[in-house]
Amino acid sequence: MLGEIASYLGIIAALIAIGGFFGHLARRVQAFEGWDFQIIHTELSARIVYQGSPIIVSAIVKNTGRKAVATYYGVIKIAYAYGLQNPIHDTDRDLPLSNKSRLRIADVVKSQTSHLDYEYRVPDELPIGIYYVSVEIWNPHQLYGGKYPKCFDTSEWNMNFEVLRKEEQCHSVP
Repeated sequence: MLGEIASYLGIIAALIAIGGFFGHLARRVQAFEGWDFQIIHTELSARIVYQGSPIIVSAIVKNTGRKAVATYYGVIKIAYAYGLQNPIHDTDRDLPLSNKSRLRIADVVKSQTSHLDYEYRVPDELPIGIYYVSVEIWNPHQLYGGKYPKCFDTSEWNMNFEVLRKEEQCHSVP
């Protein structure tokens, strides 16, 4: 009799654990139901940049979800050609929250596009060479440290620029 009660209690405990897991999973699915974005175009303001000069990374992002109005957070990563796994600049990692918040785009209407622009000033000490750029689109949980960060889309290092020394910059003659 005591063994049977223990078996039943074990089964009940297992059902509660499974129910908790599926409840958590259902809440997670509901959190993202209907939200989606797609990067439809990316570009750089220049393909050749001198040390100390700015370059602008631009993206056009479309609300492809089912929600009438939605918000996303852009993350821009810049990496040396042979170090894509270790970006030299990652807006999510390297910027303070006030600057990262500027990469949050709110109230994007369903099936409409919005622009994401980010200016990166090439450090004076950055070695010359080829650098690749990736744009990622996340939900605001990534920005604010929420429980359910989700990457909607990424440009997968599809852009690059070359960094040259300042002294190689041409000067026009008056």
